[in-house]
Amino acid sequence: MLRVPRIDFKRPSSKQNFDVLGDWIEAITLFGQDKITRNEVAEILSEDERFPKRPREAALEIANGAWTEIEDRKEQGRIPERLAISIDEINDSTIWVESPIRSFLLVLSLFKAYPDWAKDISNSVEQGYLFEDLVEALCPALLPGWQVRRFGWPPRNGISFSSNLIALRNFLNTGTLQINTNDSIPPHAKDAGLDIVCCRNFSDSKEAFPVILLQCASGKNWSEKIHTPSSALWKQLLNLAVEPSTGIVVPFIIDEDKMRQTSLEGQTVIFDRLRILSSVAEMKFELPNKLAKRLVQWMEPKIENLPR
Repeated sequence: MLRVPRIDFKRPSSKQNFDVLGDWIEAITLFGQDKITRNEVAEILSEDERFPKRPREAALEIANGAWTEIEDRKEQGRIPERLAISIDEINDSTIWVESPIRSFLLVLSLFKAYPDWAKDISNSVEQGYLFEDLVEALCPALLPGWQVRRFGWPPRNGISFSSNLIALRNFLNTGTLQINTNDSIPPHAKDAGLDIVCCRNFSDSKEAFPVILLQCASGKNWSEKIHTPSSALWKQLLNLAVEPSTGIVVPFIIDEDKMRQTSLEGQTVIFDRLRILSSVAEMKFELPNKLAKRLVQWMEPKIENLPR
């Protein structure tokens, strides 16, 4: 049985707690035992020393909230049919290696729930590359009919920022007008917050087509990145006729209030785990075998060493 994650037991009704506990229950049934009962969840929680007075009542309250969280995920079609929910039991017959997208996003989410475990086994560079590779592959499901181009830094092809910028302009057909990037981008900016570019071209060669600039943020500090990439800066760098939209892709489940608050603040579209999984299901998207194998290979030791 996976250890209960760190949550604020003084705020049992917190939506964030239910997100974390929902991930905990999903992980238990996906990566360990196939099923768990509501009473088992309440019993495990009631034995936790962080609980206030009357632990059984408080534990049952939180277990009920976590059950509602899983039911909401199921009702909205964002977790597979093989996960069955009854009044008393959750049963998931999914084999995790056969569901690499959902499994990978859930493992990344668990880094937030188990910071000590994450510190011991995570490699931010490798994790970041894999997440960007996954998002690049998923873009046809997230934005059907759009073309996709990778930009993230550091480039594995060894090409300079300026050369990558020229290649990106050629991809967007916006010309090769020279710009002194040193005047526009501070030295620490690396890729200026841009990982992937998606555009919706038409049959003509006219400008002013839709463009969205995506950042892939797999770490728990994702909300600190909602102001990048800068649409104004990249409009200039890419010589676009229209200011592009921006988006941030995260492996976490973001509740409705947090989604609206951060989207308003950053003026950016957020693609969270639920939006990713619903798009994958709707488009019947299949991950390329090579990438699926890489994700499984990366996940195996992490899942084996989950806190128990």
